[in-house]
Amino acid sequence: MSTAPNSTAFPSAVYHYTSQLGLLGILQGKKLWLSSARHLNDSAEVNYAIEMLRQQLALRPKIEGVADEVWKKFCDDVSGYMPTVEGADHFVGSFSQRKDLLSQWRAYSGEGVGFSIGFDFKRLKDLADRKKFWFSRCSYNAADNTKSVNHFIDLGVQRLKEGRPEEAVTHCVVGLLLMAPRLKHPSFEEEKEWRLISGVGSDDNSQVRFRVGKSMIIPYKEFELVGEDGKTPITEVVVGPAPHMELSVASVESLLLESGLGGVVVSLSDVPYRNW
Repeated sequence: MSTAPNSTAFPSAVYHYTSQLGLLGILQGKKLWLSSARHLNDSAEVNYAIEMLRQQLALRPKIEGVADEVWKKFCDDVSGYMPTVEGADHFVGSFSQRKDLLSQWRAYSGEGVGFSIGFDFKRLKDLADRKKFWFSRCSYNAADNTKSVNHFIDLGVQRLKEGRPEEAVTHCVVGLLLMAPRLKHPSFEEEKEWRLISGVGSDDNSQVRFRVGKSMIIPYKEFELVGEDGKTPITEVVVGPAPHMELSVASVESLLLESGLGGVVVSLSDVPYRNW
């Protein structure tokens, strides 16, 4: 799986939205928690990829050069693996190219004040590469997503024509497994999301831990933010809409100093949003 498009398209910074509790944990612990996607809202996004695959298979009732019974068995076998794809454990950390986005404040403020933590993109990607995590841009374009799904179907068709039906199923299913965490519905495009991913196909073997969720125990993995030089890629903290913005800035600046992150910039949201 390609982790990102051409480097010329890389942003200079990405932002992780979080609550007050999340900010404390990240700054003091110098770690991010990557939660299991299937235990969160992200599970619906995996289903989006699965449904797209099913739709594209249904549009191909026959394949030239492949016997009808062989093609039907391929489709049935691929469909039979969809529960495996849906249940695969991908651990995901989300970032946005937009540091001050209303929808993100609503989603991540934790019924209080939210923050968006800015990361130097290159340093964060270098950390991900060294730790064997993927760092991938999400795809929101319906035509591109359809093309990606059809690419893996086409690989399967090629193997069927070569008389290798088991490989055909493997290519299609594994391709979807690797691709599913970064395919998103076009309605979420404003997020401009990048994902830090540990899961099927990655070489990361870090320990699975558990935390309390709203309605269940959530598995997660830790991602260390301190590099070999002893520094982190954190460059900025944006204080989200709050009733006492100046006091919030002062407390974040103190927190940064106590956490050994005194060089990090603190800025204010410009979004006119109230949730207090």
